[in-house]
Amino acid sequence: FREQGGQVLSIATPRGSVVYSAQRAILEGIVFDSTRRAGLPRAEVYLVGTSQSVHADERGMFQLIASLDGEYGVAFRHPRLDSLGYTPPPVTVALRSGERTAVTVGIPPEHRLVPQLCPDSTLEETDRVLVGRVRDDAGRPVTGATVRVAWQTVGGTQGRPQATDWAEVVTADSAGGYVVCGLPPVLVTVSARGDAGSSPPLILRFTEDGVWIGNRYRSYPSRIWTQDITLGR
Repeated sequence: FREQGGQVLSIATPRGSVVYSAQRAILEGIVFDSTRRAGLPRAEVYLVGTSQSVHADERGMFQLIASLDGEYGVAFRHPRLDSLGYTPPPVTVALRSGERTAVTVGIPPEHRLVPQLCPDSTLEETDRVLVGRVRDDAGRPVTGATVRVAWQTVGGTQGRPQATDWAEVVTADSAGGYVVCGLPPVLVTVSARGDAGSSPPLILRFTEDGVWIGNRYRSYPSRIWTQDITLGR
């Protein structure tokens, strides 16, 4: 008995990346943080409503091989989303066996993200947004904690300067998340209080190109600053 013929079922690179699969769909792409202009390392990418998921590499690149056909939503999980308190909507893709589909998912650029974090605020171009989580000393989120951000501005006339004290107080949500919008690029004091105790005051001084945390400087031109707060007894 002699049989001739065959079919290529799959092609892969020496590193294991699948180039072609006759019986499965290939979804590949990148998870990108536009606010930091970099990929999100180790982000978990998944197809909504299925058990199909994969972790991106250190550059945010991923490849998911699925025995599925049809339209699916592509979403991802990453600690950066938790710190921002933001969940991007899934990106819809069409998967077909034997075909490759490319997609980019991630965090939108600041000009789109800031209005979503601060939908009820009118911000100046230089204003900052402070976001983060309030946790107890065991790392658990503190619901209902009060976060207070205070700062001072100087005005008045020449020879008669006048200082004005300002403060913004917000309440952490059920996941311990908080957002403070419209902070001017000045020195601010951040503190929090809740059932788990209170936090020591933290001083942040925003500049045009970065932020001072106490006496440590970080070059960070983004308008959105992430600051988690730990409460102690």
